[in-house]
Amino acid sequence: MESLNIFSLPNLANYCVLISIGAPKVYVVLGLGFVYFFMIFLNYGGQLLTNLAGFLIPGYYSLNALFTLTKVDDTQWLTYVLILLHAMVRALLFLTQLPH
Repeated sequence: MESLNIFSLPNLANYCVLISIGAPKVYVVLGLGFVYFFMIFLNYGGQLLTNLAGFLIPGYYSLNALFTLTKVDDTQWLTYVLILLHAMVRALLFLTQLPH
């Protein structure tokens, strides 16, 4: 059975629809960023969007840090994730103690 090598996978940027429409990448990123912050400002899914940003961005950098050879960035990002999880558990425990 042949093992899967993640470094031999094709570049996924070639298949991205947003990039293949011909718009410069900076305009796509700025447009999506504007829509994201506008939706948070109007509170359309604000909690979901901020939680996604709080998990996805550090998660992405944590995985990138794990693939590097140094341990300094591993420690930094894994510490951030542990502190974030600790704060979320404490907030959840606090909110469950409030009367309904």
